This record gives sequence, structure tokens and C-alpha cells, in this order.
Amino acid sequence: MVHEGQVFGVISVGGISRHYKYEKTMLGLIADLGCIAVFNNSLFSQVQEMANLDGLTKLFNKNSS
Repeated sequence: MVHEGQVFGVISVGGISRHYKYEKTMLGLIADLGCIAVFNNSLFSQVQEMANLDGLTKLFNKNSS
């Protein structure tokens, strides 16, 4: 799972005895959606940290919980 040149994870699929025509395409779509979810989670964490810390001093804001 790669987003903007940064690797976010790997999906491993095994145990499939029958390969369908569009299996590779479908797995690629699943990997893309999973990567977007992981990337959005990391952005949310960054925004949450920016909201809780003062930008200049890096000290916690008064109402951080």
C-alpha cells in the first residue's frame, strides 16, 4: 500500500485455489482504499496533535484532554 511514494503497509493474500479474471484489479482497489484509510488516520493524528500543542512552545494547551 503506497501513497505519494510512502509505503503504509503490505497486503498478503494466500490460500486461493482459483484465480478470477479481475482478482488482481480488485485486490489493487482494496489496497488503495486501505491505504487511503491509513493515510487519513495519520493526518487526523497530526491535526489532533497540532490542536493540543502550542505551535511555538510545544506545550500542551489548557483544554487538552
